[in-house]
Amino acid sequence: MSLWGFFNVGFGAVIGSCWLLLIGDWMVDGGGPMAVIVAFLLGMLLMLPIASVFGETAAAVPFAGGPAQVVGNVQGNTAALVAEWAFVLGNGIVPAWDALMVSYIISQIVGSLPGMEWVNGVVLYTIAGSDVRLVPVLFSFLAVVLVGSLNLRNDFSSERFQSLLSVLQLCGMIVVVAVAAAYGTADNALPVFERVIDTPSGSTTATGMFSGVLSVLAVTPFFYAGFDAIPQRADEAAEGVNWNKFGKVIVMTLLASAGFYLVTTYCFATIEPWKEFVAYDLPAFAVLRKTNGVAYLAMIVVAIFCPLGPMNSFVGATSSVLTAMAGRGHVPKALGSVDSKTGSPKAACLVVVAASLLGPLLGVGLLAPLSRVASLALSFSYLVMSVACLRMRFTMPQIRRPFKVPGGVAGMALACATSAVCVAIMVVPGSPAALSKIEWGILVGWIGISVLVTTVVSRAKAKQDGIVPEH
Repeated sequence: MSLWGFFNVGFGAVIGSCWLLLIGDWMVDGGGPMAVIVAFLLGMLLMLPIASVFGETAAAVPFAGGPAQVVGNVQGNTAALVAEWAFVLGNGIVPAWDALMVSYIISQIVGSLPGMEWVNGVVLYTIAGSDVRLVPVLFSFLAVVLVGSLNLRNDFSSERFQSLLSVLQLCGMIVVVAVAAAYGTADNALPVFERVIDTPSGSTTATGMFSGVLSVLAVTPFFYAGFDAIPQRADEAAEGVNWNKFGKVIVMTLLASAGFYLVTTYCFATIEPWKEFVAYDLPAFAVLRKTNGVAYLAMIVVAIFCPLGPMNSFVGATSSVLTAMAGRGHVPKALGSVDSKTGSPKAACLVVVAASLLGPLLGVGLLAPLSRVASLALSFSYLVMSVACLRMRFTMPQIRRPFKVPGGVAGMALACATSAVCVAIMVVPGSPAALSKIEWGILVGWIGISVLVTTVVSRAKAKQDGIVPEH
């Protein structure tokens, strides 16, 4: 894979369809677009030293699932195991989450077009207050199967597809900028903060600008997740790749994604007064339909295909993590099998694809909880990685580091601090962004699954090695 291919893997993983579908939710949570802009700007600054940490470690240890390997080298097997499961949770939720987004887009946007009412004709069941409909689910299944087949082929089809999706995303941004320039005004982004009640996106719970920023900031690790998909696939780099530039690509992916979020948020906030904007159901599409029909139809096309970018990147990244875990004996060895013809991690990829198929069956009511749980898992994995990178500077000074964290030890210490802040604002009781009961339930359930799998695998390995565990 070329450096441009890696950039597309990261950028496509970060920028999905959330900027179109969740912009109203972000504004309501933050009490206005300015809180969203500040939160995503702060989120980028918090993630910047962390992205640099991943750049340094990936360039130094360019293996599949390399980040967890680094943790194991400097902090031991237990720490590596915890990091691996955190990566699997944070990365693995994304394909299922985006599969659910595909279903939601087909149902809510395509199904609202004239003559397309049949799309929502068959309701399978209702879960968490949301209807799960047959046709949208089938479309979502097709999307997952398409992405899975591209990753299984391992013939650069996945990379080319990701490049196409990145271009499509940029076209979508250009459309929004053009509409904002033609119809918008900066005054529409005011007031800076105001609570809104009973909108289709909910009500503002924040009491001021500060708590509004915190509410949005808590989920930014999830919506910036993607730069960490690059180091998970470092073993796919083309021969003779410049590893210094490889590390910089990870950082540039974060900066480009932040710029995308900031520009599109500001543009949507200026097309129409933001308090009127959030009063619509799916406000981004409602406003585009009201102002420019051509832009509206173009954005529907963008919205349908955009979730496939993160899905594609994270199917590959999560498969790489599981394959590496199997190689270290942390999950069943079968997950480490590689297709003899294509070289793809076939078994792990099939598991990730199967898990992704569950996404559209969960209902949109779980979109927000899943994103927040994944955000916490990713933030925790960032903290573990940052500590490992810092320790590696002292325990393994001899390792060649083509790319280094700017600021050296101070920069890595900052990465530790910022990732710890991201974790704290989601777990400290009383924080405006603390996890809800259902989110804690999802997290505890995942911990239970990881402990069960680890225990079963370790006992099987001990039995195979002839070791009888003590009672």
